[in-house]
Amino acid sequence: HEDIILIQDEEGTQYVKKILTTYDENVYQSLIEHPIAHTPKIIGTYKGKDKLIVIEEYIDGVTISEILKKGEIDLSKAIQIVRDICRIVKEFHSLEQPIIHRDIKPSNVMISKNDEVFLLDVNVAKYYRPEETEDTRLLGTLYYAAPEQFGYGFSASTSKTDIYAIGILLNVMLTGAFPKEKRASGDIWNVIEKCIRLNPEDRYSDDELMEALNQFGEV
Repeated sequence: HEDIILIQDEEGTQYVKKILTTYDENVYQSLIEHPIAHTPKIIGTYKGKDKLIVIEEYIDGVTISEILKKGEIDLSKAIQIVRDICRIVKEFHSLEQPIIHRDIKPSNVMISKNDEVFLLDVNVAKYYRPEETEDTRLLGTLYYAAPEQFGYGFSASTSKTDIYAIGILLNVMLTGAFPKEKRASGDIWNVIEKCIRLNPEDRYSDDELMEALNQFGEV
């Protein structure tokens, strides 16, 4: 559980203040030092006894979960959104100490007022550590979290964990449902199916997914 409060400074600039009980402070520190485009800029963090207070940029826009309340998203728009998410997560994954987001889902993807895609909420993100055999805590959101986040398989979260969530997200944008309930129709299903394979090794890398999406034409 986290508390999210909208605050503003004397000039009237709005910020988001989060009081987190689940977090990796090092990830926030890393993002202060290496801000990632199209994610809310982390202004500062303050450590409490068993909480972390994070002040971050306020992005004015509408989340995918809000858009989906009005109906599914058409293919070209959904592909454009996923392409943008791929670019953002590739930056996370390309840091010297790669960060896995681990919570890509409709409520964490926002379309800003000028139609840019933002990825929110890094509070369950963690560093990629190749030597880990499994995730020690089960974090993430059911149905979007890859099997390895729940201790299935033989590896901890990797960049392929985010690819899994992107595949689920794409299916949900196109159908309003999870793949096990309803599959997206047409060739895009082949792309989604490869994103959500059980074995992380069988999924796309960031670049491979972008390449696969390019076959659907520039949008």
